[in-house]
Amino acid sequence: MVTTDENHQGKGLGRLAMIKIIEHLKTQPEGEVKSAVVPYEPENLIASRLYASLGFEKIDPVSSEEYEYIRLKF
Repeated sequence: MVTTDENHQGKGLGRLAMIKIIEHLKTQPEGEVKSAVVPYEPENLIASRLYASLGFEKIDPVSSEEYEYIRLKF
């Protein structure tokens, strides 16, 4: 799992990184991409709000005891 160092959290770096990743995937340099799936810890409300604001939606019933999985369709 990748996280932002706590000294740099709250500065929009996670959002910027996700936007850059999404933009890269949309260019399809590795081939056609139909969606991106991301696991996150359900108690991480900041991550949940970030992903929702970027258009990710919960995948039902795909989950585990530790993670929920969300998907962004292209």
